[in-house]
Amino acid sequence: VSALSPLAICAFTDGSSYGNPGPAGYGLFVFHASDPTFPPIHHSVQLGHASNNEAELRGLLFALDTIIHICQSAALPRPLPHVQIFIDSTYALDSALGKTHPKLHQATIRAIQDSLSALRLLTPTNLFWVPGHAKISEQEITDLLAKRGAKGCTSSTPPTALEIAAHAAPEVHRPPPRPGAERKLSLSLSSQA
Repeated sequence: VSALSPLAICAFTDGSSYGNPGPAGYGLFVFHASDPTFPPIHHSVQLGHASNNEAELRGLLFALDTIIHICQSAALPRPLPHVQIFIDSTYALDSALGKTHPKLHQATIRAIQDSLSALRLLTPTNLFWVPGHAKISEQEITDLLAKRGAKGCTSSTPPTALEIAAHAAPEVHRPPPRPGAERKLSLSLSSQA
């Protein structure tokens, strides 16, 4: 991610929904690359039954509110570092920035815009689109956290190396066999004998 600044607090957020709408959740990964005293933050949050767009929006709102809380704590040195938030949803990003005005999720979008304004009063803050499933490690971790939430897990436990490796493994999608396909295969094998 070329926009990633080592001097900024960086947050990656993602939403997930199985069924769209279906069981949904969101994930958040926050870190400060150049400050070893800043512990990375990992969150998976179960949302319940929702669309993917709603999960993306709720994840962005959670990210903004979490970072506001961090910036208001006495633990961060002053002046506050810049904030960079990365999201793979153009729907959530464009809604947050007021570029689009969807009819759905208006209360959540207003809350996002209010939180973004409040955070920008504390420190310079930028939102960036990042492609999903593009082998960007921070986004892949956040996708894993969002999927955890959609599977019913609310947790602040970081993913294990094994979970990250399993998540990064390429998924193999095979269509279900057509009825009679096994029979055709065995016939063609026996005819070669």
